[in-house]
Amino acid sequence: VDLAVLRRPEPALLTARGLTVRFGAVTAVNDVDLELRSGEVLGIIGPNGAGKTTLIDAITGYVPAEGTIRLNDADIHSLPPHRRSRLGIIRSFQSLELFEDLTVAENLLVASEDSRYWHGTFGLVWPGRPALHGAAAAAVREFELTELLPRRPADLSYGQRRLLAISRAVACHPHILMLDEPAAGLADHDRQALRALLRRLAETWGISVLLIEHDVDLVMAASDRVLALNFGTVITSGPPDEVRRHPEVIRSYLGSDDVPPGAVPAQRAGPGESPAPAGQEIAP
Repeated sequence: VDLAVLRRPEPALLTARGLTVRFGAVTAVNDVDLELRSGEVLGIIGPNGAGKTTLIDAITGYVPAEGTIRLNDADIHSLPPHRRSRLGIIRSFQSLELFEDLTVAENLLVASEDSRYWHGTFGLVWPGRPALHGAAAAAVREFELTELLPRRPADLSYGQRRLLAISRAVACHPHILMLDEPAAGLADHDRQALRALLRRLAETWGISVLLIEHDVDLVMAASDRVLALNFGTVITSGPPDEVRRHPEVIRSYLGSDDVPPGAVPAQRAGPGESPAPAGQEIAP
C-alpha cells in the first residue's frame, strides 16, 4: 500500500538578525543572527540555560523579541504564532501535547490541517480514508509506527509517544521544522531512526530543520551546520567538524580547553541527569 501523497514544500529562507530576548534584567538571547535554508539541518547546541529553547520561542512568536525575522522576502516579526505556523514554520515542544482521545493515525491526520485528507483513501490503515503526504509517511516508516496507527497514545511507551509527537510535527506540512529536544528519552535504535529521518526530510523533501538537542553526537551527525550558544550569545557557527573543535565551545561545555583534538566536551547535566563522559569522541 502506498502511504504517501507527494507534497514537497516551496523553497524557503528563514533569516533572523539581531534577535534579542530579555526577561527583565536577564538577556536570554543576545543579538543572534542565523539563516536556515531549504533542505538544510541547522543544529543548535549549548549548555543548559544557553537560550536554545528561547531562540525557538522567539522565531515562532511565543516570546517577544527585538531584531528582525524574515521568511523569504516577508517580514514576519510582528506575526502571532498561529500566523507563522500557517506560513509553514512548525515546531515541536518538549512537552508532547498529544490528542489522547484520538488514535495515532488520527493525531497525524488532524495535524495535516487539510480537509482533502479526510476524503479519498486512507492508505495507512483502512480503505476509504485519507493518506499522509510523503514526509509524514516517511516518519511513520522510519519510526516503525505503522502497526501502532489504530492505537491511542495512552497505549504507547514514552519513546513511541515522543516519536509520534515528532511525526505529528512533520505531518503539518512544514517548510521549516523546529525540533526541541526530540531525542529525549529515546533508545539508541530510535535515535538512529531520528537521524535518518532528519536527513531524509532535508535531502528528499527539501524541508529546513532547526534541531535543538543535548545529544551532541546526534546533532553533529545529522546537521549540515551547527550554531553554538552560551548565555544567549553565539560562540561560533559553521560545519560540525569545525564547531566541535572550537576552543570556546570546549570551554563552555567543560570549563577547560584541555581536550584531545577531535573530541567534544560533555554536556552539563540537568536536574536528575548524569553527566556525559568528558572528551567523548563524536562519530562523523
